[in-house]
Amino acid sequence: MEVETRFNHQKSRTFFVLALFCFAIVLSPILTGLPTFLGPAESWAHISEHLLSQYIRNSVLLSILTLTWASLLSIPSAWFLSRYAFPFDGLLKALLILPLAIPKYMMAYAYAGLFDFSGTLTHVLSMFGIGYVDILNIFGLSCILAFALFPYIFTVAYLAFSTIDQELRQAARMLGQSIQATIFRIDLPLAIPAILGGLLLVLMETLGDYGASHYFNIQTMTVGLFRTWFGLGDMVAAIRLGLFISLSVLAAAAFVSRYQSQRDYYQTTRSTYTKERPSTQIWTSGLFFILCPIILSLVIPLYQIMTWVLQNASDFPHTELLKILWDTVYIALCVGCCATTIAFLWILFKMYASPKLPQLSFELTFFGYLIPGALLALFTLSLWFALNEICESLFGLNLNLQTMIPLIFAATIKFLSIAYRPLIAVYQSTAGELETAAFMLGVSRLKRIMFVHIPLMKGALFFGFVMVIIDFMKELPLTLLLKPDDISTLAVSAYAYASDEMIGLAAVPGCLLILISVPPILISTRLLKS
Repeated sequence: MEVETRFNHQKSRTFFVLALFCFAIVLSPILTGLPTFLGPAESWAHISEHLLSQYIRNSVLLSILTLTWASLLSIPSAWFLSRYAFPFDGLLKALLILPLAIPKYMMAYAYAGLFDFSGTLTHVLSMFGIGYVDILNIFGLSCILAFALFPYIFTVAYLAFSTIDQELRQAARMLGQSIQATIFRIDLPLAIPAILGGLLLVLMETLGDYGASHYFNIQTMTVGLFRTWFGLGDMVAAIRLGLFISLSVLAAAAFVSRYQSQRDYYQTTRSTYTKERPSTQIWTSGLFFILCPIILSLVIPLYQIMTWVLQNASDFPHTELLKILWDTVYIALCVGCCATTIAFLWILFKMYASPKLPQLSFELTFFGYLIPGALLALFTLSLWFALNEICESLFGLNLNLQTMIPLIFAATIKFLSIAYRPLIAVYQSTAGELETAAFMLGVSRLKRIMFVHIPLMKGALFFGFVMVIIDFMKELPLTLLLKPDDISTLAVSAYAYASDEMIGLAAVPGCLLILISVPPILISTRLLKS
């Protein structure tokens, strides 16, 4: 007790002040932008009377359909791979995660091309007497979003199914329960808390999608936000539409958090996990549920994208492509470094300033990930305009918006949670105990940070860094609203060419984005496994 008291007294006021300063910076765009929605909105009356109901209806229907298709693609494949020993199961798992490298809008462009009047799939279907199939509707969009997003559910579902105590399944088998009964009475109930976390990520990505929804001309809340800001120039009305999305995501996140807190997570077993050898029927069914997502989300779209690249690569300006690649990698590295550094500082704040800071203060800083990128961009613009007015009135300075600072700042807030979660997992498992032990041995704080925490968390730091880079490179709404005019990223370049009906040229930066995203995903998958 005496040691614990001394340890708590050693919490530094410096860390407390730094923590408050960082909290204020991270929350500043949200605190600045939120009051904006109370201002006058010239176009809000027209939007609320004629468009809002359509935005809400399309967003709700699109979310329900996408969640349904994504669950059907991910949960069965995760269950089969976690329970049975299939040939090349490691390769199959990697292939089921790799669709994360294909941005949603590139998946939409590829399938739109495949089902075009002269598309490959249209020609194949005509050989079987099937006429033209129009997928440019909300049902087609929901399928395509599910193809791009189901790995979020697959990853957590596989982990959940893999860690279910085998004694429960053995007991069910001894009691004469069939495989189907075991799935619905044991496996799914124990895995639902984790699966809900994956469903929440899919919901967030669906509600925040702009590129695919805009290309398919589906009027969702995010598409309406862009139309209101770019078409009408009404920031207040655009922020109000963004708040609808944010409140929906926050309500879903609150439900998931409450459900998970009321139920224990899937049971983990410390015994050696041995997968069963599948019977012929299981082997056939399993391969169907495993290969279907791989073919639909990886093989087919990549075929179309590579076809376009081979046809149009020579027409794309190579100098422009190299500049776009450099801008993308440079900004992504800046965002990754900023997010990872702040996340590590958060861990230090939690160790050295948490007794004076409520736990809620740490959680509030990660609302940025729950806020759609378009709304966070508008919040950042509001903050930048407010700072510009202050600098002009006090110092006569004009803050130039044509800089990367607002984009890097907003992206750091957006993806801070991704860098923080691996670190807090390591801290809660071992770092907290080692911190106390090192303090009792008289090791100084600086040495504890340099020789205990950094070596212990280097894997988690790198994992978070890689994941932030991947997510930022694919991010479209945030980058589209905040990038300077003379800078473009691969995502924005692909969107720009697609908007000008030059899909073949859009495939070139899109394919390059996919290629540079694959190695980080494979590395992060291996790190997550270890």
